[in-house]
Amino acid sequence: MHSKIDEDGKWVVYIANKDGTALASEGGLDVITFPSPKANGGELVNGQVKYYGGMNPAPVDMVYDPVGDRLWLVSMSSLAYLDEEADTIMTPASTNGMLGAEFTSIDVDSHGNLWVGTTNQGVYRLTPKNGSPDTLKILHFTTKDGLLDNNVADLAIDPVVGAAWFAHEKGVPIRTMHSRFTHIISLNISYLQ
Repeated sequence: MHSKIDEDGKWVVYIANKDGTALASEGGLDVITFPSPKANGGELVNGQVKYYGGMNPAPVDMVYDPVGDRLWLVSMSSLAYLDEEADTIMTPASTNGMLGAEFTSIDVDSHGNLWVGTTNQGVYRLTPKNGSPDTLKILHFTTKDGLLDNNVADLAIDPVVGAAWFAHEKGVPIRTMHSRFTHIISLNISYLQ
């Protein structure tokens, strides 16, 4: 889920949805727009819902990129973005180098680079070429680059510190934007399973 206040003061909430209970069910995105609460006695009322469907399988994570002014989504097998002008969810035209990846998470850094975690291929850093969401320059990070595991359960970008955090079963490495991976936390959490 993501929310923002648009240029007109309206509240906009983005919610991923799934059409069924199966892991691979099709889904999409609900965008709910509320008039400014200030105009309604401080209450969120009279929301209008717009549905964008067609992601198969359904989205598992999303992030808003303020640099490119775009909402990005990942499902288990695809990367997509919301193109509000075209009124649809789009898949980038060029993502060479990410074949067969099963995505788990997505976040964005202060430069507009997308960071995408996978279940078996580590992490990808995607940079839109010339600001276009359709052509992405790809950098790939794996255990050879310092990740503790190529199965990345989640990731988070810390814009204040300028670092990317990666959650694995084996621990939580951090990568600052100007260095290699550092293993800040090394945990054995197998007892949680």
